[in-house]
Amino acid sequence: MVANQKLLAIATFLVLCSTVGVPNSYGASITIKGSGDEVTETVSFSTGLLMVGAAHKGSRNFVVELLSVDGQKRELLMNAIGDYQGVRLIPIATGQYRFQIQSDQAWVVMHEQPDSNKQGTPLPISHSHIGDAPLGPFVIDRGLLRASFTHEGTRNFAATLFTAKGSMVALLANKIGAYRGTVTASISGAGPYWLAVQASGAWSVELVMDK
Repeated sequence: MVANQKLLAIATFLVLCSTVGVPNSYGASITIKGSGDEVTETVSFSTGLLMVGAAHKGSRNFVVELLSVDGQKRELLMNAIGDYQGVRLIPIATGQYRFQIQSDQAWVVMHEQPDSNKQGTPLPISHSHIGDAPLGPFVIDRGLLRASFTHEGTRNFAATLFTAKGSMVALLANKIGAYRGTVTASISGAGPYWLAVQASGAWSVELVMDK
């Protein structure tokens, strides 16, 4: 864990999680609370990265989708059965959107756009977590990035590297079940980056520049 740096960069998820009775690990900027199936009011986003966190405590299906009001974008963010708490990080284009939630219980959704100019922590860094979560911002120099992962879940594990402005750099991992491995990615421009992790269990990552 990197000292004095909150790499899971969400602003205060405490109120969210207490609403639906799940433990807190995050924070939030803008929160939406509800129960059952719902389509939210329109929200505006600018081009870059978008963090969407959700908390749900129940026994049935919980689905969160992001819909553009022009009908051109429809992205499945969360699709879980039973209790869920996690944060997805995705690239987003400027426009107006709505969240569509399917649930049989109370839920909370938050959203926040990271500051693309924030430099963050220099490499090397290491981090561990459970479930869906973003990691960043961290600074990468030009060269070859080496990423070492572990995953203890039974379902999908994916890790995608983005620039802070929302451009995808590389899909570093995309596996089913338990995983341990090291991969590399070529970095053409120095600057702040983010890692988006989707996981069904505990995971860890170590990021270093290859010498």
